[in-house]
Amino acid sequence: MGTNCWPTDVCRTVTEDVDRFYEAASRVAHSSDGAVIASIDGVVQRQMVRLKHLSHAELEARVGESIPYADWMGSRHMNALDTSAREDVIATVTLSEESGRVTAFSNGMFESVERGEIGGRWRVGDGSTTADR
Repeated sequence: MGTNCWPTDVCRTVTEDVDRFYEAASRVAHSSDGAVIASIDGVVQRQMVRLKHLSHAELEARVGESIPYADWMGSRHMNALDTSAREDVIATVTLSEESGRVTAFSNGMFESVERGEIGGRWRVGDGSTTADR
């Protein structure tokens, strides 16, 4: 994905320091596009990637049934859901900038939490919220 990179100088592992992880994720969310890959030990790979799209037949063969998509899902959410069905992927997570919804996907299933359920509005660092912009 070219110059789209995770700032490993700020945060190298997911579990290292929640504030540093948030800072790195905020930087990436506002400047880059692509998937961030973290290995099972929490180490984040510097280079962001674009994953090859699996066919519906491949997804159904891995999950054993048709994958259910919710009506609120956009292309990023559907891609995260499809990616979670890969046998070498443990989970994928999305954060909707528009709604604040956080969704965790695993094995073609998902659990979603609305913004209000996780402590209110997301802050962007300057005192305003994404909803204010």
